[in-house]
Amino acid sequence: MMSRFLNFSYLITITGLASTVTTAAIAAIFPVAMFPTAEIAQAQPAQPRKIAADQVYEQGRQQYQLKQFAAALNSAQAALTIYRELNDRPSMAQALNFLGNVLIQQKDSVRAIAAYQQSLQISKAIRDRRSEGNTLSNLGAIYYRQGNYARAIEVMEQDLAIARELKNRPSEREALTNLGLAYRASGYPAKAVAYELQSIALARVLNELSLVSAPMQAGLEFAGSQTRNVGTVAEGFRAWFVSPTLPPAPNLRVIVRNVTPGMNPKPFPYTNRTYDKGWISEELILGFGTKHDGDSFVLADGKNDFTYEIKQGDRVLESGSFNATITRRNPPALPEIPSPGPQPSLDGDGRDRAGSFR
Repeated sequence: MMSRFLNFSYLITITGLASTVTTAAIAAIFPVAMFPTAEIAQAQPAQPRKIAADQVYEQGRQQYQLKQFAAALNSAQAALTIYRELNDRPSMAQALNFLGNVLIQQKDSVRAIAAYQQSLQISKAIRDRRSEGNTLSNLGAIYYRQGNYARAIEVMEQDLAIARELKNRPSEREALTNLGLAYRASGYPAKAVAYELQSIALARVLNELSLVSAPMQAGLEFAGSQTRNVGTVAEGFRAWFVSPTLPPAPNLRVIVRNVTPGMNPKPFPYTNRTYDKGWISEELILGFGTKHDGDSFVLADGKNDFTYEIKQGDRVLESGSFNATITRRNPPALPEIPSPGPQPSLDGDGRDRAGSFR
């Protein structure tokens, strides 16, 4: 079975969709010419066709690893042809999944998606949940790269459910990481953090922290931003504090101080927010200036330096510092007041010509 090997160094992993797939449907999208590998397989009548197809398929995998993608495509299609003739549906699903991976390397995302969807159809029909999860992961990766984050999240959630059903913890960690990136890219930092922190916790158990793409630094999530501690904001915008090492828990609060040079230190601008549920702090309302404002957390345009303390009562459970880069967004200019157009003529007592008051 192919492994889920297209990971987030490429941006999310890649490994098929519903109802059975017919030989004619596959052939219509992936017509197979006579390739040398197919000819070799057909030239050995004494050898079982399944063994020949498996050899061609394995040859394609080796070609893929050597980055010989044109040759790998020929091998994948040749193996798929034989599997179709044998009606070997598990091998068809595997070959289609591999074919999608090769097509991605050739920047043919349309045919890659078609291959993955057909692989997924077969996997569902034969109830091969592992193959189904692999293909969903690959589909999610393509949708992510295309900027179709809603579709990516939909299939990634399905992938996560299957990984948990199969108790496949490495695949679960991978799916959590992918979902964190997808939610972050779609502008939902709170949901992104939820998946990122779960991914980090599981990665620690699996000794896979090096594979986690979620940001590890504590700091601020800004509404609409895809990167922690980077924000383009205006007065009244929202942000949230998050720590990857100490998630919210009952009776916790977090105090964040802006100690940027030039800020009035008496006291430094600060915010004291609840940090007791979910994955992030209570929201902060942002403002700009140099001194503390009781209604908002004051920032400077440019680089800002912060310290923080996470406390339970008077006890400090975690403290640290971080910086954030802020770009101030000016509010849109007010629209010009339009010139008055034709108005109904009024009588002197405030009635229009029909006699009703306006």
